[in-house]
Amino acid sequence: MPKEINGLIQGLGISEEEYWTDYVVKGYMKQNSISKLRSEVLEGIEDQDKRNEFWENL
Repeated sequence: MPKEINGLIQGLGISEEEYWTDYVVKGYMKQNSISKLRSEVLEGIEDQDKRNEFWENL
């Protein structure tokens, strides 16, 4: 496992098992939810610049 991940685990004050079974899973679920929301909110806006601007203003 890379040093950066070990350092993060130590900094969080959790075990490696907690990191992989709780912390990472929750982060993945959050990103998945944001991605789904973004897709639904921006549906129908074809221009990427307008999509980005709209999302930033939201």
